[in-house]
Amino acid sequence: MKYYNPKLIKQFIDEHKDTINTVEVGMKEDWWWTAETIFEDGEADVDLSGDSLRVAGITGSTWATPVMRVTFKDGTERVIPCYEDDMRQADPEKVAAQKAFARATGGMDSVGDK
Repeated sequence: MKYYNPKLIKQFIDEHKDTINTVEVGMKEDWWWTAETIFEDGEADVDLSGDSLRVAGITGSTWATPVMRVTFKDGTERVIPCYEDDMRQADPEKVAAQKAFARATGGMDSVGDK
């Protein structure tokens, strides 16, 4: 399972704070259902000091990739992986059911792909 890594997110924001407009965090392959803005106007909207981060009600995914979409003040964007993987493999049938549900409810979009 891939979990959001708040320490990695915080480190990136701290290192680039002066050049960042917004940071959104969500699942790359199911972006529109899972993404939330966590940093805007120089301020974090969530606590990034802990060991876990809950975004849109979830802390990670068995099949999708946690990423942050960073919009810089100059208008450029970067999509950056922001997870730690516990290397546990989920039941393939469960993963297939989760993907089917995402497709049926309008998910399965992907941010950062051109």
